[in-house]
Amino acid sequence: MTKVWDIEGSGVVSLSEVVAHLDAAGRSLFNEGLDYTASLLRGLCEDRSILPDLLRRQLAGENIVDNRYSAQVFVLGRGEYFTLRAVIWDEPVGLQGEQMYLYELPHDHDFSFFTLGYFGPGYETVVRSYDNDNVVGIEGESVRTYDEERWTLSKGRVALFEGGKDIHCQLPPASLSISFNVLQNVASSGIRRRQYEFDENFSSVRRVLNVNPVSLLARAACAVGGAAVQYVEEIAITAPGDYERAVALKALVSLDPKYISIAMDDRSPYVRAEALPKGMSGK
Repeated sequence: MTKVWDIEGSGVVSLSEVVAHLDAAGRSLFNEGLDYTASLLRGLCEDRSILPDLLRRQLAGENIVDNRYSAQVFVLGRGEYFTLRAVIWDEPVGLQGEQMYLYELPHDHDFSFFTLGYFGPGYETVVRSYDNDNVVGIEGESVRTYDEERWTLSKGRVALFEGGKDIHCQLPPASLSISFNVLQNVASSGIRRRQYEFDENFSSVRRVLNVNPVSLLARAACAVGGAAVQYVEEIAITAPGDYERAVALKALVSLDPKYISIAMDDRSPYVRAEALPKGMSGK
């Protein structure tokens, strides 16, 4: 289950101190010294000038932060193994684009992350544990979960969600709230697991969330034809990730039935389920 810290304030810790610690921790950041990292993050909560200064400069047109994720997110620091972000959570009022909050949508993460309640009442979350390694990832697949907990990311509270282990469903805060997140870098950490959306009972897989452009590119290459198809073939056979092989093979099978044999021979049940025509199970 999630690890949650309720730490009494012990003095201000600057943003630069936190970034330096996260950078120095390297690959071990989400496995070792967790209590110390949580205490440093808690210290950020004592510095109430961080966001007023950031928002003032941003609104003044200085464009000092990276918010490539969405308007909800501001990147405060990066390192080889982490990204530190501020995330704004608002009460939804039915406007287009509010789905970015992922409220009332049970999901896991392929990466681990720390989160700190910095401002406002915070969102409420329901969490259940599961084992990502025991899930193939097919739509409608049953999932075994256990140990449900429910808590609110209140001001000063720090939590650690483990990638591939914690499924959570966030509920809207009573009023605008802001959290700080420290995300594990997927690429440098060598993470290849899939991230899922689950049904409202946390009991079955609805879809894969961490998709990438390979699917659309593979479909376009097979539709257009020509030399690009050979690169789709290469992905289908050699890509280390199940998702990449699955979408490449699915595009190839749609192009020519001769690729069915390659899909049937793939070692992954996920790839076979996604790439083969309905009714064919492979191995």
